[in-house]
Amino acid sequence: MTKRNEFGEHENRTPGDRRTPCMAVDSKLCDEKHYNISQLIDHRFEAMEAKTKARDSVVDMRLDSLNHAHSQRLQDRDQYVKKDTYDLRVQHYDKYIEDTRGQHATLVNRVTVIETRSIVWTSVIGVAFTILQVLLHFFPRG
Repeated sequence: MTKRNEFGEHENRTPGDRRTPCMAVDSKLCDEKHYNISQLIDHRFEAMEAKTKARDSVVDMRLDSLNHAHSQRLQDRDQYVKKDTYDLRVQHYDKYIEDTRGQHATLVNRVTVIETRSIVWTSVIGVAFTILQVLLHFFPRG
């Protein structure tokens, strides 16, 4: 298998050959090249870490704002009466209104009876005085 080394020269390698292209050249030059590559890799990792930290800070900021919005929503929800509680109160209130209406109807009936009795008694007394005056008018005093 023919490949090119770092100098652009062809190099004959077999599939099982694990030598790097630098092994065939001066070791000092190879060490410098590996050192530069390792610096480049380190620099790339540092840049990736910086980007990751920047993304993490943006994600954290967004999550904080979402958490704040969620807590605000929970506070807003707590200000309202739950449907079960509302229905229970309305049932009690409706029962109270029905009882009050029944009591009111009973009181109205009682007042009506009392008014009717007072009208009847007033009429009876008025008729009695009228009859008394008619009798006194026709029968002289004597």
